[in-house]
Amino acid sequence: MNAVSTHEKVRSAINRAREEGDVEIIDKLEALNNLHESSEYELYQRSSRQPGLLDEVGADLAKAISAEIARLETEAERLRSEIAELVEAEEAPSCRTVRCTQYTIL
Repeated sequence: MNAVSTHEKVRSAINRAREEGDVEIIDKLEALNNLHESSEYELYQRSSRQPGLLDEVGADLAKAISAEIARLETEAERLRSEIAELVEAEEAPSCRTVRCTQYTIL
């Protein structure tokens, strides 16, 4: 009876190990599938086939960023001018202020 009990324990341990191994294999396969679906992996694959690709992509991004900076600087200058005009208009005496200052306060 003791030999059967030991045999059952071993069999149970083997089954548990097999189930855990199956789960781990499934997890690894899912992770591998996720990797293959990722844009990073695609970029890696393409850059492996075309060695200068990353340099080209980097140069294109640098150009796009420079163009965006120039556009934003132009927009910022336009907004500075608009703000300056609004501040000047606000600081300039209005008709109501001019009338008030024409009277002498005793």
